[in-house]
Amino acid sequence: MFSIVYSFSFYGVQYFPASYKNYSELFNILPFITTLIVMIAFSKKTNAPAALGVIYDKSKR
Repeated sequence: MFSIVYSFSFYGVQYFPASYKNYSELFNILPFITTLIVMIAFSKKTNAPAALGVIYDKSKR
């Protein structure tokens, strides 16, 4: 997904009318903003490991 948005931000701008070329910097950062939004959305569903903070004791194995 990142590569599609990234390539669109550089090569897709040339197919738009001249009024959109003023926003070329916005199109250049669009892939990175999209990646951040996707990472934030998927990180809400994840949990920390169950053994987080538990001291490793080799004799209990």
